[in-house]
Amino acid sequence: AEEQIKASLKEKEVLLEEVHHRVKNNLQIISSLLDMSSMQTQNQEAIELFAESRNRVESMALVHSQLYESEQFDEIDMQRHIQELSENLLKIYSKEREITFDIQSANVYLPVTLAVPCALVLNELISNSLKHAYIDGQQGIISIFMQQSNNGTALAKVKDDGVGISEEIDIERTKSLGLKLVRNIVIKQLNGTIKLVRNKGTEITVGFNSNRRIHEKSDGSRR
Repeated sequence: AEEQIKASLKEKEVLLEEVHHRVKNNLQIISSLLDMSSMQTQNQEAIELFAESRNRVESMALVHSQLYESEQFDEIDMQRHIQELSENLLKIYSKEREITFDIQSANVYLPVTLAVPCALVLNELISNSLKHAYIDGQQGIISIFMQQSNNGTALAKVKDDGVGISEEIDIERTKSLGLKLVRNIVIKQLNGTIKLVRNKGTEITVGFNSNRRIHEKSDGSRR
């Protein structure tokens, strides 16, 4: 019986590894298709939308890539994820600007059901800072802080020392697609909170319960 249990566990591990590998590959295919589609138009606004969609897909693919390479199939090392995500986005958006990252997120591990929406939120916040916080040639530091308390509360903060977000932007009623996505994910998927502070740049803090897993309701929706 013990040997059967061990064999069954091994089969499940192999299956999970294969699932994450296939998901990662499928997401990379979608990313490539978006890239190819952007080459079919000369409209700059459309090109930027394709690029932003591709970045969101790739941020999800990073999660599954880490799971595929790891022996742990139930959690994501957020320090590693943020490091890889930041480096990828810096290559895309840095241009002539000298931007550095200050990342502090050691010992934060999330289940994949929380890691994916959290990765999308971080992708939007870091991208916004890289795109809008600094003018060409300006140096800057983007600080990314994440911690996980003993009671399961997770806190993620992205802060830049750039020009600052416009006073006209209300994160509760924003028309920006990126900020709308952030708010919807935080409120509806993570059941968390979001706070915007304007202080020598822009600081956005997201809090949520990292012990809570996202389950499927009987109607198929998430909670």
